[in-house]
Amino acid sequence: MARRLTGADETTWEARTGDAADVAVPRLFGDGGHPTTQLAAEAVERAIRACASPRVLDAGTGTGVLAERARACGASEIVAVDRDAAAVLNARARVPEARVARRDLERPLHDLGRFDVIVANLPYPEVRRCIPHLAGVAAFGARVIVTGAPLVFAGRCERTLTACGLRVAERRALSGWCALIAFRRGTDIQPCAR
Repeated sequence: MARRLTGADETTWEARTGDAADVAVPRLFGDGGHPTTQLAAEAVERAIRACASPRVLDAGTGTGVLAERARACGASEIVAVDRDAAAVLNARARVPEARVARRDLERPLHDLGRFDVIVANLPYPEVRRCIPHLAGVAAFGARVIVTGAPLVFAGRCERTLTACGLRVAERRALSGWCALIAFRRGTDIQPCAR
């Protein structure tokens, strides 16, 4: 049976569940209160402190909460991308200094350049599918922060990061969700080169 989920913009989605009740849910995260956003925000702060004026990619920016955090922490440049047009508009309004664009994260991102800090706070399995494209734009010594997967899928995300040439150096969990912080394999956990 399918349950109809109605978002704030009256968009509907179908999700496989056991009941047919309508449930109102916000279309986009946005207040920073979800455990995955909290994990990502903490990791972004630590990564920016470790890098000298980093160039940051917020992949799957949603309302721009993490791009806003990156700006507040001193990122030299922020690029925020999302496949959803409403998310792009929200992020542009929230972080006007950022370069915000509509992009499919399951396609190559090379034209965006290289980044010192990359954060992807996306639902599983989307977050896992975009990892190869995130790894493709990671600069030498970059921090790649991946969150949005329940703990049960952390191993799958970690194996994908490793297969893409990244080394997972840190694992964090909060309320059943995971965050993985990875570096390009062969690099030490040191400040990003600029």
